[in-house]
Amino acid sequence: MAKEKKLNNAPLKEAIFELFWNIPIDNTGFPRDPNFENFAEEFKFSIKDLGFTLHKEFQNQLNLNIYPSVKHQYWKGELKWPVVQLGPGLFSFNDVAETYEWDSNYYPILVKSLDCLFKSSREKLKIQKVSLKYINSFDLDSENDFLSFISDGLNTAISNNFMINGKFKGMNIFQSFELSDKTITSISIQTVTNNINQKPAIVWMIFAEKFGDIKPEDFSDWLKFAHANVSSIFYNMLSEKTYASFI
Repeated sequence: MAKEKKLNNAPLKEAIFELFWNIPIDNTGFPRDPNFENFAEEFKFSIKDLGFTLHKEFQNQLNLNIYPSVKHQYWKGELKWPVVQLGPGLFSFNDVAETYEWDSNYYPILVKSLDCLFKSSREKLKIQKVSLKYINSFDLDSENDFLSFISDGLNTAISNNFMINGKFKGMNIFQSFELSDKTITSISIQTVTNNINQKPAIVWMIFAEKFGDIKPEDFSDWLKFAHANVSSIFYNMLSEKTYASFI
């Protein structure tokens, strides 16, 4: 199967990189970083050099201690993707199909954004987990198409070797695999209803995640490794016919 760098009709809804790190526990037993806002201010000025000049801050109206959660967003313009998000113990880099392209856009900007993150922290961040996730979705004409699309479009056979009363309404399939460096790649296929047009739909997610304290200098190599494996799953799962519909 020929591989295209950019699929004109890609099923991609969002590409998400997330980085989580440990923060201190306060005397009430909740994670709390007293230096976070200073860190966020340093990061805001650093990320401006990459063109992320529009800053938005989220206020916690209920005064709840939610961890981890986003407190700051950084855009290149109003809803101009990608977006960088920051919270205590959390960094994310999100993009959508219209602007996503790995080699020329997503990967280089993400690596530079991570460099801004590490340089902005006055203390070494102790990483808990990193993940690279791709969320794809497909609208279908009928719920009757769920099983045939999963089988014919995503090369995944579903078989129940038992009798059951009732009409099939949905499913959620999840598989995980451990790679050579202990990275976990996972596949999720879930049947849903599209909230916008009320059509039956399939959400297909592929993601890679690694747990533990990764050194900042190792992130660029891990991203390449994770992306290569996630991309391989994407192309290997698609049938020739489904892939052709995206070009």
